[in-house]
Amino acid sequence: MFAGVGRISKNTFFKNISRAYIEFVRGVPVIILLFTVAFVIVVDVAELFNLRGNQIPMILRAIIALAFFYGAYIAEVFRAGIESVGKGQVEGGKSLGLTSKQIMRYIILPQAFKNMLPALGNDFISMMKDSSLLSVLAVNDLTQKGRLYAASSFRFQETYLVLTVLYLVITLTLSILQRKLENKLESK
Repeated sequence: MFAGVGRISKNTFFKNISRAYIEFVRGVPVIILLFTVAFVIVVDVAELFNLRGNQIPMILRAIIALAFFYGAYIAEVFRAGIESVGKGQVEGGKSLGLTSKQIMRYIILPQAFKNMLPALGNDFISMMKDSSLLSVLAVNDLTQKGRLYAASSFRFQETYLVLTVLYLVITLTLSILQRKLENKLESK
């Protein structure tokens, strides 16, 4: 949210930092960012705190990498959602004597959230699917378990068909839940 608000900020510094972060992430493939965050950035930051890189569990590195990657995409969703709320709403808040922070918190964000929900849901589902990429970091996720099982049992067909069905069931369930939440918010 902070990067999304930074993108529309009048403060040039925050605007440029947010834009650089978003453009950087959008310009690099997710698998490359996973490796860069897990094996370079996290290790370098750990050393700043006098920790060795191998003291940071790979699952934590993977979570940081996905958060870093999807944070940029979600920032753009927040930016677009905030910009979708009419300027008259801001003027109405000002006429009530609200501060800019109050206008954002009580007027803009609640309305923007309704507009953002489909895109946020889609990004969440994409992130869940992209979590399968974490197996390249040897994170013990569903895909890694399947790969290990298939390699030890030589039952590649069955294993990958089961993985396909599991991911499909998960994404369809999340899509149904997203639609129900959208319908519930629309009825209010």
